[in-house]
Amino acid sequence: MNYTGRYGLEINPFIKNGKDVLVETNEYKEVKFRLNYLLQTKGFGVLTGGAGRGKTTSVRQWANELNPAAYKVVYISLSTVTVIEFYRQMAMNLGIDPYYKKVDNFRAIQAIIEKYKREKRITPNPYLYLMKPII
Repeated sequence: MNYTGRYGLEINPFIKNGKDVLVETNEYKEVKFRLNYLLQTKGFGVLTGGAGRGKTTSVRQWANELNPAAYKVVYISLSTVTVIEFYRQMAMNLGIDPYYKKVDNFRAIQAIIEKYKREKRITPNPYLYLMKPII
């Protein structure tokens, strides 16, 4: 069906992950506000919501507005990971070869964060973990 012609639209609003299509709803503004709070407090966040609710789109849009010379955003979208898998994903996203043991990954992540802060003046923050709610 030709939605654009039938309803007089300029773009197709049903494109999955349409980068040019962002409707700033109240929910999006709330997510953005909370993400900015995480940025200020150097916090760690978990964003939950059902499939197709705009979690990924919201985070990507917000992250694109950050200065890449000042921030390193680590995005992990797997919803069912163990602690060790989480650390391994975090390590890989920070450019570290992951270790077998959780404690080794934790230490490596701490070291690379300190290196980013000290040498590159980059804040590896915020860390976001997006997941679907488990029912």
